[in-house]
Amino acid sequence: MPGKHQHFQEPEVGCCGKYFLFGFNIVFWVLGALFLAIGLWAWGEKGVLSNISALTDLGGLDPVWLFVVVGGVMSVLGFAGCIGALRENTFLLKFFSVFLGLIFFLEL
Repeated sequence: MPGKHQHFQEPEVGCCGKYFLFGFNIVFWVLGALFLAIGLWAWGEKGVLSNISALTDLGGLDPVWLFVVVGGVMSVLGFAGCIGALRENTFLLKFFSVFLGLIFFLEL
């Protein structure tokens, strides 16, 4: 019928692939949260969080920054991958794949 609109369904991801991607990303999400927690704990032990002026001191690269940054990035990417795979959200999956590709490119 010419007056009717046809809606095409997008192909669904297989159940096995979806839950494999979800499980893989939940591991990285938890590891990222763990790295972030270790970094914040180390900052607290060093007294940086109680002395805000120490945050602006760029005298040298503190290894705690590495834990905080890596943990934050892993948490965000793991969350995007988990929710994107579970809900089949194309925006989150594109975000996940673009930033994973960017990290891969930077490692090269």
